[in-house]
Amino acid sequence: MDTTFNRAYFDWFPSAYMQYKINDSHLLNLSYSRKIIRPGYGQLNPFRTYLDPFTYESGNPDLNPAYSNSVILAYNKFLNFTYSLTNGIFDQVFTQDPEAHVTGIVRKNIGKKQGLNVSAYLPLDVTHWYNIGISGETGWNMVASRFNEQKFKKNYWGATVDVDQTFTILPSLKISTQITWNKGGWQGTTKYDNFWQMDAQMVYRRIIDCLHDIIYTKF
Repeated sequence: MDTTFNRAYFDWFPSAYMQYKINDSHLLNLSYSRKIIRPGYGQLNPFRTYLDPFTYESGNPDLNPAYSNSVILAYNKFLNFTYSLTNGIFDQVFTQDPEAHVTGIVRKNIGKKQGLNVSAYLPLDVTHWYNIGISGETGWNMVASRFNEQKFKKNYWGATVDVDQTFTILPSLKISTQITWNKGGWQGTTKYDNFWQMDAQMVYRRIIDCLHDIIYTKF
């Protein structure tokens, strides 16, 4: 609509890292970082995309980036304790025009989010042909935002579990599976239910390598 939107800002993004060596097998790492989460082009573009005659989705050129601060205490890269604070989180907001009977889906900066989380990773080599990796994360999250110009606060417990399996059929042929379970929670003012998913893939180098392994590999 012959309108130009300009945005200029200057920020600092410091980070710090310290390591303490308990012995040759045990390490402690403490780190701090400040990062920026910039909205994408589609989230800024005010052009409307109609999903149906009564619902449209559009970006918001007034959207500001979010800033995240995090402190992580890690043990041997297998166990992490994290505190994070994100200001200026942006998410979908539903607006309604009662006269036109139209619902708009736009993104706005709605508040902040804090989290105290623990994550762990356990790799297991069961046999020479079967490997498994189990990772999990759980924590307490606190969201303070606004919805329809009213304060909206929600505290919730979140958790995620990933199980990765690798089966080595031949040196050049592997099959891997991944199972993910996620406990539902809140993203801004949007609630997500529990879900799980499973993926599988087969990886091989070259067909000629597979044929070579089939002929010469002894089981």
